[in-house]
Amino acid sequence: NDCIEDLPNWGEDELRECTVDDDELPHLPDGFKIMFAGNLGEAQNLENVMRVAERLKNNKHIQWIFIGDGRKKKWVMSFVQSREMGDTVHFYDRYPIEYMPAFFRKADIMLLPLCDNSAFNVTLPAKIQAYMLSSKPILVMANGEVQTVVKNARCGYYTGADSIDKMVRLVLSISNYSNQELEEKGRNGYNYYQRHFKKEKCMNNLFEIIEKGERSNV
Repeated sequence: NDCIEDLPNWGEDELRECTVDDDELPHLPDGFKIMFAGNLGEAQNLENVMRVAERLKNNKHIQWIFIGDGRKKKWVMSFVQSREMGDTVHFYDRYPIEYMPAFFRKADIMLLPLCDNSAFNVTLPAKIQAYMLSSKPILVMANGEVQTVVKNARCGYYTGADSIDKMVRLVLSISNYSNQELEEKGRNGYNYYQRHFKKEKCMNNLFEIIEKGERSNV
């Protein structure tokens, strides 16, 4: 439709500037850290994420870290407790945005899950820009647009929203990748962010959209 224009979100500058020392953070477990930061809600496909984590709970070097709150958090914590997954799945409260660069720096890869839903499949969550801006590789468990962007940016790894078996195999593989490979994915994401999601670029696109609309009404 010629009347529809794409205007993506941009990241917060604070996510690039680390102003919090490590000793201000809670203790994080040793191992390969898969980190999720944000709302723990119905859209985040947490049931499938937990099924993957349960399948991998005997792989003690793989650590799942969830930072934030939301209506689904109580369910996730109950699931972890009932399946005796406390050695590999960890929860931390919501922190101010200035803490996020310090947390992200501790992660090996950032998790971005979404449920399979016609609306979510055309959605690009704002956290993808945050992860890219922080130069972190991204692990996607979702369908649609978010998977396409990570593929095009070459900034991470992905499976479908319901691909539990594939995700288990993927996480096992990634947990043995070199830091060099993961850092390269993170750099790719940052470079993609600069080309497509930088605030100045998005604002210029907005002004162009407005000007085009004004011209079409003349």
